Amino acid sequence: MTELDRIKQNVYKANTDLVKKKLVIQSFGNVSERFNHQCIIKPSGIELNSTQYTSMVTVNIDDGKYKSPLKPSSDTPTHIELYKKFSDIQSIVHTHSIFATSWAQSGLAIPCVGTTHADYWSSDIPITRVLTKNEVENEYEKNTGIVIVETLLKLKIDVLTCPGILVNNHGVFAWGKSSEEALNNAELIEYISEMAYKTMMINPNTKPINKHLQKKHFNRKNGDEKYYGQN
Repeated sequence: MTELDRIKQNVYKANTDLVKKKLVIQSFGNVSERFNHQCIIKPSGIELNSTQYTSMVTVNIDDGKYKSPLKPSSDTPTHIELYKKFSDIQSIVHTHSIFATSWAQSGLAIPCVGTTHADYWSSDIPITRVLTKNEVENEYEKNTGIVIVETLLKLKIDVLTCPGILVNNHGVFAWGKSSEEALNNAELIEYISEMAYKTMMINPNTKPINKHLQKKHFNRKNGDEKYYGQN
């Protein structure tokens, strides 16, 4: 099996896992993975149970061109913008999961109110600004990627300490060093967003976690200071 075939299998499995993990319904959502100067992504609007891994589409990151008879996901330009800007990103997941998308539709970032959140994000899970009329009407999907990049740069956040974001009025984009990691991060966003919602329902006056506890939990699982796990 070639490396390209292996990645296509990874992407196919990750896309099927989006449904199994209840992060999407029907043909919603998509997963891609970087392969040299290309990315492999799900075909647009396709039911995965009617196809196989060989149908995953290979797209050139530089110019967006592809040779497949199937069109790539309509969100491909968003993925491409992230791949172009952040070399550390190897895979991207897009979902419309219920709780996280509800936060996105409310126009609010997900506040860090507990250690579960702090284990994986070094800050709130951010949300982008609303796209302008011109950005929506001209190259909407590309501009979605651009506004994600803009948000991360404005907040001076490293993509490795912020493995996912909310797009205002839209949904979730998460990433990682593999399709499995990116999918796990999308699942974590949904889990954290549900806990944050329920916490705020129980006590609307809940305050964010204090900074020293947040830093402790993030560092014990990430970076040079990590000691959680067996590695």
